Amino acid sequence: MISYALDLYRQMLLSIKRGSHNGCKSVAKPIFLISLIDTIPFLQKNLFEVNNTKLIEVYKANMIQYGQNSKTPMYLPYFHLHSEPFYKILWKNPERTIKLAHSPSSKVLSEYTSGATLDEELWALLQDKGNRNYLRKCIIETFLTKE
Repeated sequence: MISYALDLYRQMLLSIKRGSHNGCKSVAKPIFLISLIDTIPFLQKNLFEVNNTKLIEVYKANMIQYGQNSKTPMYLPYFHLHSEPFYKILWKNPERTIKLAHSPSSKVLSEYTSGATLDEELWALLQDKGNRNYLRKCIIETFLTKE
């Protein structure tokens, strides 16, 4: 049975803002989200860095599987997902965020952040394999399946 909280997060995940290029919506954020979901069992706590090797490896594999040869580096959706209500970048110096006029590089993100986190309630829901599979399937069916 789908809980109210799980359905609420499903709606949030399926409502993410996505960029577009030449009229095509980007799949980088959805692929980053399924990669993060796939990596949850390997994380010890609700904190993941932009240079997490397992997350990068899973993102690259998912990008090949779903990305239609897209070469969007992981640090871009990692950064741009901060506009969503369930995701937060932990800046070492919060004033630094005001000065960012463009997408920071992976190096800048590594230097100026402690990582990123999900809402605690979403993190708790993702500890359950069934919930991970459900949300992963919803993301794939919504964003990554050709009609």
